[in-house]
Amino acid sequence: MADYTYQTRRKMTEDWVAHVKEKAGHLSKNEKQLLPGAAYHSVAQAPQDWMRGLFDSGKYQKLSDLYRGELPGLVKACVPEKLTEEFYYALDQMNQFQMTAGWYRRSVRSDSYRPFVYQSVQLLWAYARLEFYGGSLADILTGRIDPEQYDHARTERWSYAEMLAAQIDRKEEATIQAVKDILLGEGNTLMISHKLIRGIVMSKNTELYEILGKFLLAARLQEGARQAVCETMDAGRPEAFLHLFGVIEENNLVRYSSVKRAVSTWIGIFDEKSAERITEKLVRLMGQCLRDDGFCREQLASNDSIAISCGLWAKGFYDAQQAVTEVLELIRHGTKNQKMTASYFNRSLQFGYLKQKAAKEAILSWPDDLELAACFLPSFMDNTYRCFTQLLEEKDGRSYLQLCDGKVRKPDNLPVTEIFENEKEARKVYILFRDMLSRIPKKGIDLNPCIFPWYRVTMTQSDIALRMCLIAWMLQDEAYLDEAARLIPIVGQGNTYGAARAAAARVLLYRPQTPARREVLFELLHNPEEYTMQSAYRLAEDMELAVGDYLIIEKNLKYKKGRAGVLALLRKQEPAALRESVGRLLETDSEECRMGALDLALQIKKEGPQEFAAVRPLLETLTGPTGREQVILGELLGTKSEAQDILNTPGFGLYDTTKEWLLPPVEVDEKQSVKLFAGGEDACIQILERLNSLIEEKNELEYKTAWGVEMLLGTKLDNCRWIHGDPEAEPLDALPFRELWEDFYRKEIKTEEMLLELYLYQKCRAQRNDYERNLELYRKVFGSGLLKKPPFKKLVQGLRYGAQAGTVIDTLFTQYVPAGLKARWGLKGTAKLLAVLEASNAFYECEEKRWNGEKECFTKRAAELPIFKEMRWWLSLADEGDWGSAFTLRFKLQEFYDKLRGKEVLRRYDRVRAGYLTLADYVDCYVKGIWDKDLFYKAVFTFLSLKSLIGPASTVEQKGAVSSRDARIGELNAFFGQGVILPVDGKYHFDQIGDEVPAMKLAHEIYQEAVPLILKVELKRGGAGDPILRIRIIDSGDLWHRCDDSDSDCAWERDITAQFRLLFKYNRAESRFKPSAQGVPAKAGGDGRRLEKSPEGNGYHKEAAGGAGHVCAAVDSSFGGIFESAGIPERLLLFYGPHRGTAG
Repeated sequence: MADYTYQTRRKMTEDWVAHVKEKAGHLSKNEKQLLPGAAYHSVAQAPQDWMRGLFDSGKYQKLSDLYRGELPGLVKACVPEKLTEEFYYALDQMNQFQMTAGWYRRSVRSDSYRPFVYQSVQLLWAYARLEFYGGSLADILTGRIDPEQYDHARTERWSYAEMLAAQIDRKEEATIQAVKDILLGEGNTLMISHKLIRGIVMSKNTELYEILGKFLLAARLQEGARQAVCETMDAGRPEAFLHLFGVIEENNLVRYSSVKRAVSTWIGIFDEKSAERITEKLVRLMGQCLRDDGFCREQLASNDSIAISCGLWAKGFYDAQQAVTEVLELIRHGTKNQKMTASYFNRSLQFGYLKQKAAKEAILSWPDDLELAACFLPSFMDNTYRCFTQLLEEKDGRSYLQLCDGKVRKPDNLPVTEIFENEKEARKVYILFRDMLSRIPKKGIDLNPCIFPWYRVTMTQSDIALRMCLIAWMLQDEAYLDEAARLIPIVGQGNTYGAARAAAARVLLYRPQTPARREVLFELLHNPEEYTMQSAYRLAEDMELAVGDYLIIEKNLKYKKGRAGVLALLRKQEPAALRESVGRLLETDSEECRMGALDLALQIKKEGPQEFAAVRPLLETLTGPTGREQVILGELLGTKSEAQDILNTPGFGLYDTTKEWLLPPVEVDEKQSVKLFAGGEDACIQILERLNSLIEEKNELEYKTAWGVEMLLGTKLDNCRWIHGDPEAEPLDALPFRELWEDFYRKEIKTEEMLLELYLYQKCRAQRNDYERNLELYRKVFGSGLLKKPPFKKLVQGLRYGAQAGTVIDTLFTQYVPAGLKARWGLKGTAKLLAVLEASNAFYECEEKRWNGEKECFTKRAAELPIFKEMRWWLSLADEGDWGSAFTLRFKLQEFYDKLRGKEVLRRYDRVRAGYLTLADYVDCYVKGIWDKDLFYKAVFTFLSLKSLIGPASTVEQKGAVSSRDARIGELNAFFGQGVILPVDGKYHFDQIGDEVPAMKLAHEIYQEAVPLILKVELKRGGAGDPILRIRIIDSGDLWHRCDDSDSDCAWERDITAQFRLLFKYNRAESRFKPSAQGVPAKAGGDGRRLEKSPEGNGYHKEAAGGAGHVCAAVDSSFGGIFESAGIPERLLLFYGPHRGTAG
């Protein structure tokens, strides 16, 4: 039933939500919050907490009482009147079911209804969906409703299991018969779903238990269906589970992998990778624990971890609270192994109020045992990070926290009673954690294995510190807050993702009132973790900073991390104070601090020439500047700015910006577009329906997917083999039953033209809403005569096997339709589209509801509509004779939309939409002699960016054998075209490519022209400004400098901005040196020889082993002067030349 699309289902969902809200009328605040919304499968947290609070207070004991007493209007709006009592019955049965979910669930139950609040709302919405569909549950299960509604019910999440169980219990014969028909009917495995099985095991109907047990044993059953039963059978009543568990025991079904995985999930003492350890012996042990309470107690008294786990699982199977009582008993009186085994069970309970009770008992009872604390800590305050983010989130439910650069918000308070009995207990735990932190090794506690061979437990200083931070915030004790703030740098240590550190900083360091916390905040401005550093900047930016604060902030400039933020904060000072900062920084011994001062001076010069006049004397006092400082000082104190002159020159001096475009003529008759769809939509519909009928006839054909899953054709049509990388394979080889589809093509479709038309018909069906909204444009492009009909008017929906049919058509299209035919259609259709496109029809408006219910309005391009999008893509397949026409059509389409950029509205997180030509297309236009260098550069700067050129152009300057990593294959393909540059024996040899690749000469020319220009600007920019290009190679004659964006402790780093690094990195084939006129010893990795100024003064040479050196680079070559002016001799350089076997 996947023939319907995401858009059609989304529209039906929105209609349903609107229907419920229309019926609702006047509701209370809490009732309104529980109405279904845009994210209809997600229930708002606030009303759930309110409902749980009503149970905690003792006001209600049953869910039905709560809904009757507090939510009567909501029930009336969602539940059909005749099913109201059935709904209340279903609510009150929930505490008979398992209360956990997911792979790490355990089969546990509870008398309380508190754990079922979420499920109760899902059930309410399920009844609302039933009322919207307008049929009975039996009708929906058997497909006797509108096909589109049937598709929606089966595809969009619908939690009807409890409803099904209630109807079975209440003797709804039609529903019971529908379930029997599905289980016992032939070819009905498609209808088996987790929700259906859940409904059966949640009911009291022993006859259906029997049928489900037989279904489980059926020889014809696929492994997937067997897995569905086993994964779900623990979700309902104990009686249902015991019956099906007995079937597994009696027939040794544990030999099947799906049963092993299910047993592993129920008992939880094996993970997915070790499910093979599940044996018949273990299954019988589990069964006996369930049926014999005395035997179960014997297992709990043993010191065998598996036996203890089985005993705790059996107790929790009937009552989770009883299982926790047993865990507490083991904590107080058990052996260490019993305690640790109990921690394993406790961790999997999923409900914090249960597992935290036992974990807190263990930590308070045995504070000196770090290993035991490590076992129980994951169950105690395990949602600390979530607590921090909740304290920071807006309460409107329409926004989410952005730790990296989101706005600063005052954190909420959190009462100690949320976690602890009282303030005294909270302080006691804080002090215990402080003691643990002092005793825990820096590398933490790592128990591997722990209890079981597959289980590992770790406890780090970060785990303790994070919890201490939250307790300190709860207590609001200034001394504790100061102490906890100093622990923030510890939080998240050892983790690649440091959001917890940033969250703790945003809470504890919000407008800090004490010097200790202010000092911690300013230290975090250079924290290596990005989120923390950005959060510290936002927090400091939000503060009223004093003179003393700026003095502390200045010190951060000696670090590379966070410089941009520190400089931005310092620039907030008054002019006089800023001048003093510059003066202080210039007097320090740190080159990075002095560079910071120069960066500030650059900004002052740019924004306030008058203020710069007062700063200039300070700059003139700087003595003995380094190479880097000389470059920036020259820019600051010089009368002319070479870098600024380049930036002010149109086209940066690379090309003539006034030159008009020169395009190949379009040799296409646009009037031919009306003849394209000659087959007609009736033929498309007839073929599609026949293909659907063929698949229905063959729906029980079995095959094995490419990943080894047994599948029926009627269930899904998927790949039966991978053909990627096999040059002999054809598209149809990927599908099962190739002969069937080939025969259908020959007998029914017959021609390539008809197949192409059918393919486009499918595209329009898939995007029906967009297509039908723009019929007028389709009429203008493809219509003829007075009526000007669009290509298609009847887009059939509801084909039972539409998804499989779509897969067949797509594969046949790839197999049989040649590139030339696609290109011809693309030329004719796009030419006519360009002829009728204008500002009024270039875009069409769209609206989407976001996850939080907000409506987002944006535009889509008409050129991206079905048919137009495909035809535009087919232009890239044009042969040499039509290349010019195809290029010009794409260019004009791109130019058309580029001129309308101001009218295009993007979605919030969309980037600017790409053009319709690639860099490789522009390269081709130049190589073919149509464009000169001016037009080539103009196209790149107009539609792309200089960065897109510099990457590939500098990549191919690498000499010798270059690895795939250093070759940057994506950049090569973007410039030269897909697969034009290929490796030899796994390596790329760019220096061996000649005239056989004409574009290579262009790449070298771009490098020689553009890179010197970039260096003249960027080496004088300083540490402020926008991110700039990354140049892979800087070449001065035979002297090569390899630039990489990877970190290395033996690299020279030039921090142009916080996001730009130019790195010169050492490797085996290359020695790195610090050249000077006198020569200095080579650094690590070198051989101790010197790089010396050549006697001729035209470069540097390396002293050879026998004393003879040879020239490596000429200063007056293309980059020599730049290196000299930029102070490069003061930096570490890489040496690479043709003589690396001897002296280099």
